[in-house]
Amino acid sequence: MSSPKKTHTAAPVAVLATAVLLVLSACGQDQQLPGIAPLTAESAEAGSSANPDAPEAPAGPENPGAGTTGAVPATPSDPDTAMDENMTQLLQLHTQLKTDLGPAYSDAWIENNQLHVAVTTPEAEAAVLAAGAVPFTAEFTAQQLRDATDAFKAWLGSDSAPQVQLHWLSTSGRTASITVRVPGDQVKPLSDAIADQQPTGSVKVIVEESTGPATPLATNAP
Repeated sequence: MSSPKKTHTAAPVAVLATAVLLVLSACGQDQQLPGIAPLTAESAEAGSSANPDAPEAPAGPENPGAGTTGAVPATPSDPDTAMDENMTQLLQLHTQLKTDLGPAYSDAWIENNQLHVAVTTPEAEAAVLAAGAVPFTAEFTAQQLRDATDAFKAWLGSDSAPQVQLHWLSTSGRTASITVRVPGDQVKPLSDAIADQQPTGSVKVIVEESTGPATPLATNAP
């Protein structure tokens, strides 16, 4: 009788990088900030959307815009100071919107010095626009992406999944997907198993080859 597999997942951390998608949560999920920078909770378990997933506020979709901070104010003329203050304002605006939008929130990122927020309802889109950010229509909420990630991890630790070392995991409301990185020789077996068994339902899983040292964040090796 084979011994049970088990997984160990590293805590998500927010990643802020110029010219890269800004995922918070994670936004993104256990979930991450993937110019573009990600603002999601579980954007990158290696290093999701600032996530340590900031606690979601109880605000509901029936009044998603309540309490939003409004348009981002102009910044000082000094380039460096202006950039720092503008980024701070955008991050504060994101925090407020994530709270106000509640379950309609999916993801966020900064692109071209503007905060983009992915949401799942027309009311939430209107609230994002009114707050001075750019709305994006998302297919899944941040919670749905978290649920899909949990399902994936549970499947990965089962006998149905191939033996893999999970080096990195992130979620994106922008692309309605989960991205994982594993050693090169494990990409095809994992991709084939996902395509055959669809452990995350309608949320797609993108499998990429891991670069850098093999320091697994999770493994289901016996």
